[in-house]
Amino acid sequence: MSRIISKKTKRWSRPADRLKKSERDILGRIEEVVKSSGASTSFSKEALEEARSFGTRVSPTDGKKRLDLRKTSLCTIDGETAKDFDDAVYAKRIGKNIEITVAIADVSHYVKGESYLDREAFLRGTSIYYPGCCIPMLPEELSNGLCSLKPNVARLAIAVSFSVGTRGAISQVSIKEAIIKSKARLTYGQVDQFFKGHLIEASFGIKKSLLLMREAANILRLNRNMRGAIDFDITESLVTLDHNGEPLSIHPEERLESHRVIEDLMVATNEVVAQFLIKKKAPALFRIHEPPNPEKIEFFSKVAQSLNAIESKALMHLTQNIRPKSVQAIMKLAEKSKYKEVLNTLMLRAMMQARYSEKNLEHFGLASKAYLHFTSPIRRYADLIVHRQLRMVCFEKNRLGKIPEHKLKEIANFISEKEVKATDLERKIDRLFATTFMSKKIGQIFSGQISAVTEFGFFVRIAKHHLEGLVHISAISKNRVNFIPERMCLAVSNEPKRFSAGDHVLVKLINVNIDRGFIDFILEPEDNALTARSKKNHRKK
Repeated sequence: MSRIISKKTKRWSRPADRLKKSERDILGRIEEVVKSSGASTSFSKEALEEARSFGTRVSPTDGKKRLDLRKTSLCTIDGETAKDFDDAVYAKRIGKNIEITVAIADVSHYVKGESYLDREAFLRGTSIYYPGCCIPMLPEELSNGLCSLKPNVARLAIAVSFSVGTRGAISQVSIKEAIIKSKARLTYGQVDQFFKGHLIEASFGIKKSLLLMREAANILRLNRNMRGAIDFDITESLVTLDHNGEPLSIHPEERLESHRVIEDLMVATNEVVAQFLIKKKAPALFRIHEPPNPEKIEFFSKVAQSLNAIESKALMHLTQNIRPKSVQAIMKLAEKSKYKEVLNTLMLRAMMQARYSEKNLEHFGLASKAYLHFTSPIRRYADLIVHRQLRMVCFEKNRLGKIPEHKLKEIANFISEKEVKATDLERKIDRLFATTFMSKKIGQIFSGQISAVTEFGFFVRIAKHHLEGLVHISAISKNRVNFIPERMCLAVSNEPKRFSAGDHVLVKLINVNIDRGFIDFILEPEDNALTARSKKNHRKK
């Protein structure tokens, strides 16, 4: 998914006649894609009335009998444009251990089962994000308002506390209904600068908490790595929009230490809640990730071996032992190869799609015995369901009111499908921005790496902009071009030319089809590219 550095706006409500032509073009295309996807972009009158009925402030009676954390130095850490703050975090040292408190917005207090809001949230399954906009799962009165953990205002939350030992052991788990007041709204960039030794505007309590969070996250990450968790370190695109909604720039986003810290704490919290519900013998909605496809692992091994990227002994161990630790070991070896990106992509394709299930079938990628989604109930229906189960079992102690397993199965299947559709929609819109951006660069020469090879050509990833285009087989040679799948390469008959995944090439952009999402390149000879650059530099002088 793309991240953006532009203000999110409610573009659905802006009159078309007030938009400039360029903006109407890109927004019109997006609206067509969204409409064809079947995604809901408006809420029913009943759901909106229900959301507004709660008001804008926490009722004094709602805060009673809850753990009062309003004086605790909790803070939120999110992207620059975020408005739906699901989680607030805090850490303190207790002896040799670090106690982590993760406060998650108590959406289930407001959105009850079978309500109008619940029906709307279920049908969406998830919020959908793309550059410049968000199609929320819940109305903004809740998602950006009463449920969002904004700074210096009282909010209802579910507080999960646990102690992290020096070797990563988790103990002293506590899950309580709470009322909180976040002391600061921080961004990933600000926190990362603080970790690098720069000053930020925050209290001493928050700064101390941030350093302890980083320490705990490092311990948790090391412990998770030791059990075999796989980190593909996937690069995301950062899209900057101009005032018309047009893409101004696209480039890869750096994965900051602050991103990792929050990810580590959220993963640990999700595992803690999963284990808690299992111990309570309460039905839950698990996030499962099954072992990879053996045939695809075999293909991965053949390609890696043919490229001489990884030792055959290690690859043989992988095919005979498809376990998280063996995959993790292979991917660490792949990091040292020039084919790292290619092997990363191949292994990702071998992996099964993570999904929701009423049964705990474990999570292969995280090497986790039990995992679920709990930390984002504002934007994911699965998390909202887990919150309801916790409420029935822990707070209301109404085990008869919990959702039965057969019903959870129906929900799991439905929202897993909705997630796939939402991801597909986000990718299509990202592609629209990519092609719109590249349409202004036709004729330019780029340096890139062959990211994938097919029987009809090869794809080139332009690292500068983190996007891909195709060099069609017809543009490679007039002679016959043969596809060798196990070597991930194209070989030209009667010529020494070979184009393999991982090779660096120079390409020229010749065509962009925005509606179909196509970016077409042709190979550019090295000497032509150098001449073009020389002329460009001469003009600058």
